[in-house]
Amino acid sequence: IFQGPAVHPQFSKWSYAYMTMIIILAPAVLDSPVGGGGTAILWRLFLFLVIAVYGYVAVAVFDAFWKKRPG
Repeated sequence: IFQGPAVHPQFSKWSYAYMTMIIILAPAVLDSPVGGGGTAILWRLFLFLVIAVYGYVAVAVFDAFWKKRPG
C-alpha cells in the first residue's frame, strides 16, 4: 500500500513520529492541570509542540541505531 513514487523516501520516519505523537498526545490533551479555557488551550498547544519535538527526536535516535540494510 505505501510504496511507489508518491511515497516520500523517509515515509517511515514521519509515520513513526506521527504514531508516537498520537499515543503520547491523546492522554496529555484530555485533561489539563491548568484551569481556565484560555490557559487550557495554550497549555495543550504547548504540550502538542513538546510532544511533536519528542516524537521527532525519538524516531531520529531510533533510526540512527537501526540503519537500513542495502538491497
